[in-house]
Amino acid sequence: MDMVPEEPEQPRKLVWLVDSLDRMTSFPPSVRQKLGFALYQAQIGQKHESAKMLHGFAETVWQVRADAPGGTYRAVYVAQFQEAVYVLHAFRRRQRPESRLRNEN
Repeated sequence: MDMVPEEPEQPRKLVWLVDSLDRMTSFPPSVRQKLGFALYQAQIGQKHESAKMLHGFAETVWQVRADAPGGTYRAVYVAQFQEAVYVLHAFRRRQRPESRLRNEN
């Protein structure tokens, strides 16, 4: 993980695209808190411990995740622009029942 700078950047604006804010606000409170903190770290130029770069895009796209009993929740964002961090998508990924059975065997 990257070192935390002594002087974090001034927080950049957070821009929610399409329905990403509506989706995020529908998540459980603990998930909103974890993903919100991860997005705040992006705003001040830091990288959250769950942040992973997604491949296959023209620009650098990041994904952060938070686990909860109902599934794994994710937020996808772009942070390379000076003026703002753009949240592209927020969603819940459920584990399929057959994959749980496969993991137990």
